[in-house]
Amino acid sequence: MKKLILLFVLLFPLFSCHTKKNINVINYSTPLSSNENVEVIGIGQKVMDGAKLLGSASVGESGFTPTQKCTYSVVLNEIINIARSMGGNLIQITEHKEPDGHSTCHRIKADVYLIKK
Repeated sequence: MKKLILLFVLLFPLFSCHTKKNINVINYSTPLSSNENVEVIGIGQKVMDGAKLLGSASVGESGFTPTQKCTYSVVLNEIINIARSMGGNLIQITEHKEPDGHSTCHRIKADVYLIKK
């Protein structure tokens, strides 16, 4: 019985139920509140002049992530929340991988910017 419990404890992290997040902060800014708007621009769209790059973020699958936890809207909302925590009010999607034979999840990479209004 003890061996079975030990095996479960060792293997449990491999079967995570959440998305994987990777955050790279270059510049710090005051975090935004959860009701503040974050603008999203797509791949190849021009970032506004004067925008300050705060860093980058990516959200994707951690392995065995349930499909409902990694739809496009869920993953995008996670990126937006990361941007708010960094103090960013603009994200530019730099890469988007749709579900395929390797993953059932959407995977998004984005740069996070601060635009003074």
